[in-house]
Amino acid sequence: MPRAATLSNGRMLVAFDTQGALRDLTFPHVGMENHAHGRSTRLAIVRGEEAVVVGCAGSSVAFHATDDAAEMHFSASLPRLALQVDVRGRLHPNNASLELRVEVRATGGSENRVRVRLLGSFEISESNSLNGVEFLPPSRTLHFFRRRRHILLSGSVGQRAGLDEYQCGHHALPAGSTPADQMLNPSPQRGSTASVGDVEALGGLEIDLSTPDSAACFRIHVAESLGEALTLHADADAEGSTWGRPMRSTASKAERTDFALDPHARRSLTLCLAHCDHTGAIVAAVDSDVLFPGRESYAYCWPRDGAFIADTLGRMGHVDAATRFFQWVAGLERRSGALLQRYHPDGSVASGWMQSLQNGGPVLAVQQDETALVLLKLAQHVQRHGAEQIATPAVRAFVEEGTRFLLTHRGPSGLPRASVNLWEETHAIHAATVAVTVRALEEAHSLEALGAPSALVSSAREAGATMRRAFFDLWHESPTPPRHWFENPDGSPSRHHADHRMDVSLLWMQLEGLLTADDPRAVAIRYAVQERLAVHATFGGYARYEGDEYLRTAECAGHIAGNPWPLAAFMLARAFAEAGDLDAAQAALTRGFVSRSPAGHLPEQHHPWSGAPMGVMPLAWAHAAHLDAEQAIAHARSLRI
Repeated sequence: MPRAATLSNGRMLVAFDTQGALRDLTFPHVGMENHAHGRSTRLAIVRGEEAVVVGCAGSSVAFHATDDAAEMHFSASLPRLALQVDVRGRLHPNNASLELRVEVRATGGSENRVRVRLLGSFEISESNSLNGVEFLPPSRTLHFFRRRRHILLSGSVGQRAGLDEYQCGHHALPAGSTPADQMLNPSPQRGSTASVGDVEALGGLEIDLSTPDSAACFRIHVAESLGEALTLHADADAEGSTWGRPMRSTASKAERTDFALDPHARRSLTLCLAHCDHTGAIVAAVDSDVLFPGRESYAYCWPRDGAFIADTLGRMGHVDAATRFFQWVAGLERRSGALLQRYHPDGSVASGWMQSLQNGGPVLAVQQDETALVLLKLAQHVQRHGAEQIATPAVRAFVEEGTRFLLTHRGPSGLPRASVNLWEETHAIHAATVAVTVRALEEAHSLEALGAPSALVSSAREAGATMRRAFFDLWHESPTPPRHWFENPDGSPSRHHADHRMDVSLLWMQLEGLLTADDPRAVAIRYAVQERLAVHATFGGYARYEGDEYLRTAECAGHIAGNPWPLAAFMLARAFAEAGDLDAAQAALTRGFVSRSPAGHLPEQHHPWSGAPMGVMPLAWAHAAHLDAEQAIAHARSLRI
């Protein structure tokens, strides 16, 4: 189920699905470890002898957009109970604490006594074994724990602190025996006070609708020890409700932007910030639904995605977030100077599927564009903001090693050796990879301020010029280049074995500065993408490339280029805006919004006929690309004034 709200304060991230259930909770990093792991922590309301689980049968949920990366808001209608429920959630700006304030309003009926219940269901440290839960009488809280991870669920109504109801139990007992089953039991719940193994627990608060300020307030505190969790609980009680006064989020507002942000752009900005960890890592997406059936997710840091997002944030005024990313990257493990496919938010190497053998011979299992893009965006960051804040010994070492990798990982023609493309599918010499490698080598002079040796910079610029000439010599027979050439045994590109399908990544020629927007070759690429990658369906947009099979369903086979990706639409919108074609830019931008959720989330891709989100939602890179397109359009408009 797509995520409708994603909140983060740089140390803790929580995500709610479209039915109002908390489905992801990560700590101590954004994206790592996921203690919800797809399970539902959800609300139920009891009035008289009737009960309804919010988001299930007998209710309807609507999310509302917010401009704060640490805040969410949804409302639920419960006609069977004649109630309207308003739920506001907010993360503490500094602590791993989530507050859920539940306000209930009667739309009919005479019963004023209402019980609000929260089911806590967790897989602590991403495991459903060896967990424990207990009710703590002194604080009237529920304590979930596994080794060095502790989750404390507390509650209050006005000045009355502590849970009124509790029920500890197992997640997978026979039907009718679990705390989840008791959510709909109208009787007061004061049952088992402890359970072990695959656990869950119910906590409840009783409110009187006739009493002012009768909102039920739940808090979830996450810590590395029970003592620390109880301290967070005590501090929260001392502060009182965070809703009584503004709570400043360190990641909620841009320091400076070059254009006025409309509500959708502001939401994209907050979602980019929500995926930034305090270490500097930038996570691609946190949506545990994609775990099934392959037990894999997107909660990793791809250097490529992170470089694009950091570049966007830096240009939007969040220079510190961008600086932290580049410093974090500099400390990552590398292979022959190259960045690896992906990493965990704590900087450890993550699993990948790059192959170490191709055509019977060993190859370096990397994607060259990841290293080249980070170096290019780092150079541009230094050009805009200077080197003083970002210069560290680790950054200098990364610049030297990464640049030497780009210089040595070349074939006899001067072009890069084959590597895997940005879509992580094909091992070849890719036009998009060549484009960003050329640009990274050409901009290496900006890295001298970070300590790069002048001789290395000189070699890089010479190699960039040679690579540029070799690329244009290879690409001379058609207005648009092949998306990639396969490699001959000697490492040179095979002119007779090329893939001529259109690919949106060819826009990198213009967007990353290899070609100017008015170059006839850039013009040809824009119009080829617009024509050949347009998805002519009920919910159209633009595909990544012709024949894209990723998540394509049977009814779409052979009829369209591939599923529409908002990312592709925004890249095209930016390219047209840079060329001054505002009508085409706005049309492409609009196509990128087809599957945007009411709260402003953008998916990885969507179904062309139903419009349903596919893949993860939200995808941080899509939101960064949206901001890039909006900024380019605003700049183009300013030139017309």
